[in-house]
Amino acid sequence: MSVRPVSFAALAAAVLVLPGRPDRPAHPGAAPTVARYRFAQQIEQDVDLSAMGGGKQTTRFGTSLFVTLTLADSAGGRTAHVVFDSVTVDSGAQLPAQVRAQMDSLKGATYHAWLNRGKVATVKAVDDTTASITQARGLLNALFLPTKSSAKAGDTWADTTNVTNDIPAGTMTVRTVTSYKATGSAAGAGAKGLKVDATTSTSFSGTQGGAPIEGTGNGSGSYVVGADGRVLSGTERSTSNLTVAPSQAPEPIQVLIRQSTTITSLP
Repeated sequence: MSVRPVSFAALAAAVLVLPGRPDRPAHPGAAPTVARYRFAQQIEQDVDLSAMGGGKQTTRFGTSLFVTLTLADSAGGRTAHVVFDSVTVDSGAQLPAQVRAQMDSLKGATYHAWLNRGKVATVKAVDDTTASITQARGLLNALFLPTKSSAKAGDTWADTTNVTNDIPAGTMTVRTVTSYKATGSAAGAGAKGLKVDATTSTSFSGTQGGAPIEGTGNGSGSYVVGADGRVLSGTERSTSNLTVAPSQAPEPIQVLIRQSTTITSLP
């Protein structure tokens, strides 16, 4: 008897979701900001199938996602237009067909978002046939940390967010408590910014294919935040321990996910 693996691509998107930040004041008439980014991610998933009479199954793969962000000030907030220019998966990666199709569908996906006081209030797909909005929302939240314009070296603050994401054949609710500390000035993408370090504690609950999923995770990150509030560069690492309880398994299945992400602003 086989068990459909947890969709690590979808869970990775869930783990990547970070809180938004208070908006900088809008500047009517200012030209939109256009920026390109590369998100490089390495993911490793261990699934312990001992309860099903099997052993541990390990999957490792890396992805590179290139996106273009157009950010414009508007009365009361900001608009963000996101285009997923391309996505590549490491050659030779053994991915389930459903997950590979999900990754392939990101290429060319276009989204329009409204940021209200730094929070990603709404995200809409420009083309209804494009991939899940979960990835776009997670990406935008990763680019806008809750950094106040007056933040300076030595300042600390915390933020809590609750997000429910769609995953294949189910949903996942992610609660993340993040502690931030501004540690000084730094350079990112050729510009000066504020270096911000973060630690996260995360809880997961949801279902996939009718199987309950729950778990916890922790992570850390280091970012350079520019004067306009955008992350110029950053690195993230996280570990998640999940329990999946399909009805056909005599005991819950344990899943361990490790991932690292590098965010780079391109010329």
